[in-house]
Amino acid sequence: MSIGNNPIYKFLSEYKTKDLKAAHPEDKVITIGADKTVADALKIISEKKILSLPVVNGKEVTGIVDVLDIASFVVSSFPEPEKLDKQQIKNAEVSGLAISQQPVQKVLDRVGRGPVTPLHENSSATEAVTLFASGIRRCPIYNNLYEIVTTLSQTDVIRLIKAYLPIGDLKPLSVKKISELPLGTYPIFQVQSNDSVLRALKLISDKDISAVPVVDPADGKIVANFSASDLRGLLLSELSDFTDKIIDYLSHRYPKSLNPLTVNGSDSLETVFSKIIEGRVHRAWVVNSKKQPIGCISMTDLLKFVRDYE
Repeated sequence: MSIGNNPIYKFLSEYKTKDLKAAHPEDKVITIGADKTVADALKIISEKKILSLPVVNGKEVTGIVDVLDIASFVVSSFPEPEKLDKQQIKNAEVSGLAISQQPVQKVLDRVGRGPVTPLHENSSATEAVTLFASGIRRCPIYNNLYEIVTTLSQTDVIRLIKAYLPIGDLKPLSVKKISELPLGTYPIFQVQSNDSVLRALKLISDKDISAVPVVDPADGKIVANFSASDLRGLLLSELSDFTDKIIDYLSHRYPKSLNPLTVNGSDSLETVFSKIIEGRVHRAWVVNSKKQPIGCISMTDLLKFVRDYE
């Protein structure tokens, strides 16, 4: 993509990766050693209220692990949800305890996550867009001494674009309707509110996606969002919770997820950026006039759009 043909890239080329974190210097670098356990990773993710952790071996970042990787790793050994009995649940909890003591690097190896390509603090912000548009959500940033000085996220880039989208050369683009743009058009997978948490996790794992809308089986209206954020408090010793109805699980643990962020085709691009940043979420569900989900616009989708826009 030529920067000259892309007004968003042209704008971003004026910034370095370190500039994207300048407004949030309080964000500390949080990593975990490759020899630390899965339980250690889950504890940090829960306490720090984050979704992923760079895994380091010395100065090398061997990968980035998130709670979905861990959950998918665990449920991959489960039978189909409708075949699950109490003894299998008990066995799974014992297995969960065993898995919790495994080195976190083993999760990376099993889910096939390879080493992460870091960015230098003086790299162009456009390099971050290219990386994040591939689906990577976080990236370690190094200085000249090859020390990790911060971790850049998709949110950092989206936040900057959102601030300048209504200004100058980007303004004509900001007012375009979602229905006029190649966003929210791919098929989505969904679960019903009376499905189990395990069924939702299986779907997320099998389809290699990061979230699903939860719908009312009576009318198909979206009633919740289920994603990695809803697994921050995951304890591998409490896997019996996975047999709960997903609506009950969310009501008890993450009631915020019962108010899913939605947009419709008549909303502007600026509205989508604003809602995602202000809602502190990673996606918006596109709904029709009946509030039924028909598409999804994630941060990855927005950054792909930014990368490919002409």
